[in-house]
Formats: sequence, structure tokens, C-alpha cells
Amino acid sequence: MSQQKNASVVPVIQSKKGKTMSRLQRQFNHRIKRIQKLKKKIEAIEKAIPEIRSLMQQELQPVRDKIVAVRIQVVEQFDKAWEMKFFRHKEKEKLQDFILNQVYELIHEHGRQELEPLYDKHAPTSYQEEEALVKEASKGMATEMFKNLFDVDLDLDDVDMNNFGQVSEKLRESVEERARQEEERQKAKKKTKAELAREEKLKKETENISKTSRAVYTRLVKEFHPDKERDEEKRLWKTETMKRVTQAYKQDDFFGLLSLEIELMQGSAHNIGDLPDKQLKYYTKMLKDQVEELEMQMDVIQNPPPPFDRMGHLLQNPKEAESTIKHERKMLERELTALKNDLAYFNDTKNIREYLRDYALQEGEDGLMYFDFPT
Repeated sequence: MSQQKNASVVPVIQSKKGKTMSRLQRQFNHRIKRIQKLKKKIEAIEKAIPEIRSLMQQELQPVRDKIVAVRIQVVEQFDKAWEMKFFRHKEKEKLQDFILNQVYELIHEHGRQELEPLYDKHAPTSYQEEEALVKEASKGMATEMFKNLFDVDLDLDDVDMNNFGQVSEKLRESVEERARQEEERQKAKKKTKAELAREEKLKKETENISKTSRAVYTRLVKEFHPDKERDEEKRLWKTETMKRVTQAYKQDDFFGLLSLEIELMQGSAHNIGDLPDKQLKYYTKMLKDQVEELEMQMDVIQNPPPPFDRMGHLLQNPKEAESTIKHERKMLERELTALKNDLAYFNDTKNIREYLRDYALQEGEDGLMYFDFPT
């Protein structure tokens, strides 16, 4: 439609001939460009996630499933060997250690719960009892870590330590409660004149920032609200335009509001470069907050919690994801071939004995097998 303007407009301050831009203006432009870059990258990553996930499922998961199946066969082979009188006591001890380590990982990492009876057969304690010990240990580690990092005492008794979401929510609640208690404590203290002055200044700045965002929104609503538009075609366009404006405002997307204002009004409302420093300062502060939010969003996207962490490295560079996945598939196929060769090799009990000769017992320092704690 004729009303549709260029959607790629970026609200930067243009330098004027013969004039040097101020530090505040350069800072404004730097943050605008940073936001634009982050938004494009996040959009590209979010668009790529379903495709990458599908590609991983198609290309990698079938090979991973085959690897797990062969690993189970090897474990069962070693279990049969353990039953034989051919092997000596020390060799059987190593066979059990191999079985327990492999079976624990197959259950814990790959969800092969049907192997629990095999684990229980060789372990002094059952898999369920072992899991309880592991979870208790991980709770202790997590409690100490969060105390050191955030100075909060977490009660994790009712939290599933394998559930990243539950742990994160518990941490969020504890941090918020600590902040609330600190706020109450500060309120109870008698404040100095300097502290009261700082609080009042901060309050006014916050109000001004809110007013700044609302002012841009109000200008756009006034100009493009569809209710009084009689032309049907223009009314439909304004309706869609207002959806974009409202969405940006509700999401505190100040960059989006400024972009829309310049895109839709072609800078006729005001020239950003001519704004007084006080107003430009508020604009720049809002953009700084938005940069920080987008950087946090990017970090979460590129460092997902288990079980999605496998695709985290692919999201560092989505354009190369397909070639990376193909390379990973080749690596997995080589691993599968090696495992199949091992399976055939272990058909001979003498070869198992040869393998056990160099096998080292794989216990952790505390006697428990190693476990992963989501970070």
C-alpha cells in the first residue's frame, strides 16, 4: 500500500555538516546500533531453532539411538562374562565397575530405566537409593554455590535437582524475598538527607523515563488511531499499524517505538538530533536498559539448560548449523562403527580379559559415581 513505509528505518542521529556530534549523541547512536544488531541476531536464532532442532532429530538422533543400543549390548555381554567362572575375582570386580558406570549413564542420561534391575544386581545399593544419595549431595553443592554467589539460603528439599526450571524458580523466589527483606530493613532505618535526595532524584528520573516512552506512544496513537478514519483501506492499514505500536509499547521496546515513529512519520514529529540534552539523556538511558535486556536474552538463547544444551553451540552461528550437524553425524557414525567392532571383539572372553588388564576402576573421590548438575 502507498502508506507502507520502509520497515528497516533505524532512528540514528545524523551528523550535520560542519558540526561534531556530542558524546551523548554518539552514545545514543552506539546503543541504537547495538540494539539493532542484537535484535537481528535474536530474530535469526529464534527463526533457526525449529529447523536446527528438526535437523538434529533427523540427522543425529537415529545414530545416537543406535549407539545406545550397542552400548547396552556391550553391557549385557559383560554381565554374561561376570557370571562365568573363567574370570578371576579382581577381573569380576572390574567387570562390575564397568557395568555400573555404563548402566548408570544409560539410565541417567538416556532414560533407559529398564536397566535398573541390572544396576541393582551389581551395586551394593539400588539405583533408586543411589539417586537419592546423589540428589542429596547435589543439593548440598547447590546450596553452598548459591550462598557464595547470591548470599541466599535455599531450601531445596522439595525441588527436583534434575529440573532446571524448578531450581531456577526457587533461586528467583529466594533472591526476591531477600531483596524485599532488605528493602524493609532500609525503610526501617532513618535516612540521611543525602540518601533522601538521591532517592527523590532516582524517582524523578524513573518518572521522566516512563513519560518519555509514553510520549512517543501517544504521538503515534494520535496520528494513526483507526477509529476516525473513513477510508476503509487506510483504516485497515492503521489498525495493523496500531498493533505494531501497541506491541512495542507493551514490551518496553523503546527502540521499536522510535523506529516506528521515524518509519511512519518520516521524522516530521521531531528530529532526534535536535532534542535537548536532558531529553536525549532519558532516551539514551532507556536504550541502555534495552541493550542489557537483549544481551541477557541472547545469553539464555545461546546457553540453554539441559536437555536442550546440546544445541547451544549450534546457536552460536546458526548459518553453519547444517554443516556442523553433518560433521557431528560423521563423528557419531565413526563412534558407532568403533562400538560395533568392540562388541565383536568382546565375543572372545580372552579379549575381555585383555581389556580388563588395563581397565582402571572409575569411582569418584567420595565413592559415588560422578553426576551432572545443571548449571
